[in-house]
Amino acid sequence: MSVDSIPATKAQIEYIKRLQRKMGIKGEINKKIDGLETSTLIGELVSGLDSGHDLKSKINEPRLGMAMKECFRLWKKNGWDIYKKHRKAFISDAADAYWLFSEIAEKLESDVK
Repeated sequence: MSVDSIPATKAQIEYIKRLQRKMGIKGEINKKIDGLETSTLIGELVSGLDSGHDLKSKINEPRLGMAMKECFRLWKKNGWDIYKKHRKAFISDAADAYWLFSEIAEKLESDVK
């Protein structure tokens, strides 16, 4: 399996479902899509939201920075080219790490309540 064909995470699938509900889109999601396809779909859904559902303002920038930093450190340690050859895969991994960290934060917040 190449780095580009890592399957979508459960968190990504759930996020797509939430976005689709907000947009009134019905239907099943192909749970066998890969991380790159997932990132593209999320981007399309986010850009399709009207201004009343501005999801971009909900991005936790410090968390995103931490996810990117951790992925960057791992990728550079392994000598993988993130600038050209594996650029899309790196972006996908960083996004996956962000959503994982967000899922953990959501769980902790719900546990506190």
